[in-house]
Amino acid sequence: MTQESTAEYAVSRLESRLGDLHQGILLVRQRERLAEIDALFPTLTHRLAMLRSRGYAYQGHLEERLAALAARWPEARSRAEAALEAEILILRPEADRADLAVRRVAPLRARELSSVQQAVDQAEDVLSSAERRVAAARQAVEGHYQPLTNEVSAVEGEVQACERVLDALAGATFALEAGECAVSSVDARWAEG
Repeated sequence: MTQESTAEYAVSRLESRLGDLHQGILLVRQRERLAEIDALFPTLTHRLAMLRSRGYAYQGHLEERLAALAARWPEARSRAEAALEAEILILRPEADRADLAVRRVAPLRARELSSVQQAVDQAEDVLSSAERRVAAARQAVEGHYQPLTNEVSAVEGEVQACERVLDALAGATFALEAGECAVSSVDARWAEG
């Protein structure tokens, strides 16, 4: 019998999805994102200080916005961590059900697929249900910090724009005269009509 005619491929695919499910249930990416945001506040503070030390005097509101966001972050992080831990507890039984479903079909891998299709379909249904639940848990956790991280990302974008202006000036083949300064612009197209 070939792999196409046996349940080997279907069972292997289920086992692979189960592995991905176990990673998803731990909400690793959401934990990593919280740590990234923790690190972003001091990094942005340093980058702003470097801009000021290079003589950039504009966008004075950035420090204030960043400080306000940093003040709101501990509460948002705390809520996100609590939601993360609660979701993991809820998801563990889902993982157990998925494990059991895949273990039931694993011994059937050498059999003809058509004879075990119903068992494979049942395991797929259990896995799909667990995957949907993990996706919902991800969204629930992210909902506690995503609005604030969007604001932090906006500040980061403004800092990057300021850095580009100073980098462009540093690489220019001319020097600014007294009273001159860099001007930031945006790409635009003339819309007719």
